[in-house]
Amino acid sequence: GLQEDPKRKKSEAKSEKSENEDSISMKDDYDIYSDNYNDKFKKELELSVSDLNTLRKDFEILSQQNISLSQKLSDSDEKIEDLRNKITLLEQEKEELELKERGNEKQITNLLKRIDGAKVEILTL
Repeated sequence: GLQEDPKRKKSEAKSEKSENEDSISMKDDYDIYSDNYNDKFKKELELSVSDLNTLRKDFEILSQQNISLSQKLSDSDEKIEDLRNKITLLEQEKEELELKERGNEKQITNLLKRIDGAKVEILTL
């Protein structure tokens, strides 16, 4: 048969060794790339979690403020209703006083007429 060429055998061995080194080098490059990518991804994930926690805290604060504002609004509505009731009472009181004032004016008018009548009587005496 064919005799194997020792030079060719040596060359193939070198070539195989070189391919293995290339393969190892590619694997190292991939591992470095992968580690860098994973580190970057982890950092982004940590930032996202941090952002989420910050948003959650902000939301809790806003929820508390909303509850507080709702309570203030409710209190204000009660105060407004109280003031409306007071205004209604004052308007009724004003009407009553105006009626009394008209009554007093009639009484004064009647008294003045009686005084005039008395003056006339005195003059005719």
